[in-house]
Amino acid sequence: MLDLRHKTITTAKTLLFFSAFVLVMTSCKKDKLTGDAKTLSGTWQWAKTSGEFSTLTPDNTGSTKTIEFIDKGKYEIKKDGKRFEGGRITYSESSNSYGNFFKLEFHRNTLFSKKREFPGESLVRLLGIDSLYITENAFDVPTHIYVRQK
Repeated sequence: MLDLRHKTITTAKTLLFFSAFVLVMTSCKKDKLTGDAKTLSGTWQWAKTSGEFSTLTPDNTGSTKTIEFIDKGKYEIKKDGKRFEGGRITYSESSNSYGNFFKLEFHRNTLFSKKREFPGESLVRLLGIDSLYITENAFDVPTHIYVRQK
């Protein structure tokens, strides 16, 4: 009797764990890049980061960075040609007195890594068709400029 009860509890725990796993995996949303957001698709090369007191560039840091947005709602960041971060994105379109922008959320694949190129939610604005401006939704924070790779 005790053995049957133990098996029932173990089976129930396994079923509960499996159900929770399936729910988490299927509820994760990826936003395919559609409409105006489709213009983000492609690879962008880091040009500079401006902060309150300094400006960083590939020339004065000796480092290169790229970010690639893939139509299927994914992104990948490389530093010096090596994969640094990747995952999926969700976004919404908005506007303010400066114009239209995207609120972009970076959902990293790496669960335990503290390394992050951008905050979880960033504001992304296209400047023309070949420049990308990425910043946080706050004042006095670094702004990153990326240019489209040809």
